[in-house]
Amino acid sequence: MQELNSKLLAEISELRKENAEVKAENTKLKQAIHVDANAELKTRFEELEKKNKIDTSNLISENAELRDRVTKLEQKQTQSDSVHVLEDSILHKASSDISSNIHTYSSEPKSSENKEIDEFLDLKELVAR
Repeated sequence: MQELNSKLLAEISELRKENAEVKAENTKLKQAIHVDANAELKTRFEELEKKNKIDTSNLISENAELRDRVTKLEQKQTQSDSVHVLEDSILHKASSDISSNIHTYSSEPKSSENKEIDEFLDLKELVAR
């Protein structure tokens, strides 16, 4: 019985030793996994930061290009508005000149030749109806 007891105690001692070794190995593996996971996360974070900087740079560049386009379009619109104002002014002046000329022409006495032409045109108009 003592021999059996002695064997069991030796086996318990051996199992405790193995258990301690397994626990130590388990702790080392957990630390290694933790370190690897942190390294992967750090690498992923750095990649995302780099991509974010590139995206931000591209957006800033695109924004600057769009601002330039808007500025050019606003300048063209201003020029176009100026041209329309000038055109309106010219048309108004021309219309005024034409009105003045018509008034001057109609107030001048007609020559007998012009009276004959007017009568002929009036007669032709009546016949055409």
